[in-house]
Amino acid sequence: MQTRLPRFAGLATVLALSVHLAEAAQTAKSIATKDTRFYVRFQVPSASSSKDEPREVELHASADQGTTWEVVGVAKPSDGKVLFRASADGEYWFMPRTKYASGKYLPQGPPTPELKVVVDTNPPVVEIDARIEDGEVIIRWHVADQHLKAESFRLEYRATTPGAQWQRIAVDRTGTPDEPANLRGETAFVLAIREQATPIVLRAEVNDEAGNHTVKEQPVTPPTVAAVGHTEGADRDGPPEMSSKFTEVTEPVSPRPAAPPSYPKTTTPEWTAEESPPLAGNSHGPEQSPAPAARRNLSNASYRSEVERLGELPNGPSTPRPGNEETLPPGVQPHLVNKPRFELIYDVEAVGSAGVDQVELWMTTDGGRTWKSYGLDEDCRSPMPVKVKGEGIYGFRVVVETTTGLRSPTPVGGDLPDVWVEVDTTRPEARLLSADQGNGDEADRLVICWEASDQHLAGRGISLRWAESPQGPWSTIASGLENTGRYAWRLDQRVPRQIYLLLEARDEAGNIAINPFAQPVSLDLIRPQGRIREVRPVGAAPAGGRRL
Repeated sequence: MQTRLPRFAGLATVLALSVHLAEAAQTAKSIATKDTRFYVRFQVPSASSSKDEPREVELHASADQGTTWEVVGVAKPSDGKVLFRASADGEYWFMPRTKYASGKYLPQGPPTPELKVVVDTNPPVVEIDARIEDGEVIIRWHVADQHLKAESFRLEYRATTPGAQWQRIAVDRTGTPDEPANLRGETAFVLAIREQATPIVLRAEVNDEAGNHTVKEQPVTPPTVAAVGHTEGADRDGPPEMSSKFTEVTEPVSPRPAAPPSYPKTTTPEWTAEESPPLAGNSHGPEQSPAPAARRNLSNASYRSEVERLGELPNGPSTPRPGNEETLPPGVQPHLVNKPRFELIYDVEAVGSAGVDQVELWMTTDGGRTWKSYGLDEDCRSPMPVKVKGEGIYGFRVVVETTTGLRSPTPVGGDLPDVWVEVDTTRPEARLLSADQGNGDEADRLVICWEASDQHLAGRGISLRWAESPQGPWSTIASGLENTGRYAWRLDQRVPRQIYLLLEARDEAGNIAINPFAQPVSLDLIRPQGRIREVRPVGAAPAGGRRL
């Protein structure tokens, strides 16, 4: 069934319907999703009369921006939702219409889109061009996507030395108005002296509005240093050179988290994507649960409608981290990761021509007092993926056996691990306290105060951002700040009269806490002002004085 404009309608009628459709399309809420199957939810109000009960709800959809409409699903009023399957990427308009016992339909009149859903299954394209000159890393990037979420762009680097952690790189995430689907930029920073003689790895990640996530890693080597380190696929054809020694702990690039932290909104959107129970062929873990969705009343028929995505659900709140002070030997710093899934990179040595028959991973959770086998590395080649139960400190050793039966020692009680890994999934505690005009030499500045704490708070893990609205986009005031609790921001003419503030705190494991300031901040009192107090003729003496 299709709803079309009348074939013989006059020009005035066609124009009137077109204007009505254009106005309705502007007011309809738009949602982007990477799922090609989703539920469109609705709620039909109770009937005012028992003689005119609602009988069924038709979901009308248009794939050509309202030129043609068709019924894509019919449901009982008690069902509350209709499943929709998109045949391809694109923008789909939806309108629910209820049929009553009397035969009438609501809403009446020409088709009016109540919801627009953009189906986008293509992840953003990320390009990085970087070089190192005299210890300075110069980076250019280009990110492209039709529905790009520019504020989610994140750039990090990590040295290739063992134990090196990912470090955040400050970037400008604002795109150009003439190219909203493109994000281009350039930045530079100076490496620490200990990092200038070794290659580094850059990592860029970004989301689009549909939830597609792209991660790209790129090695960068100083001109005078040969590339070193593990390369995926290296030495796969020849026999391994062996040992039972770890060289690095990394978080796997795949699978990555569904999205980096997004900046919060202080207002509830009219339409909200909601996760759905799995359909046939989809499975979700035991920790997944449907997320609540915000709804709105539709004025023309008192509907409430929304999109319910089919996909992975966000993780629940972090559990309190256990006390680990007695697990680690004095002076030992574990490798920090913020997810229970990571990779252990190991080397094998002294195998000779025999070759490796198996590599077994052993694990301790009590500092080496007891050990148990975690399992075998199926391909006997680094890296080995590991998944643990949750937060805590874990110790690991690998036991290697050659094809001739020669085996490295199995750890026993009292043996120390080769590597310590602490899983920390707890976000820092962070809160903006105040934003006031400074005094004296700081009279032209906004003094921002905050408090942040974490067991592993990064040394320069504080960032401050501002936006014209609670929804963003957010611009950087300063990043890479020490946790001093105070920053005096010198304002310029680009900053509007009223802004919203946001605090971001990062720990060494990569967990990020985001805290917005509850109220907007007025900057009128901080800007310099002048006032004319009198008028006098040229050459006249000042009031109360005489002319010389």
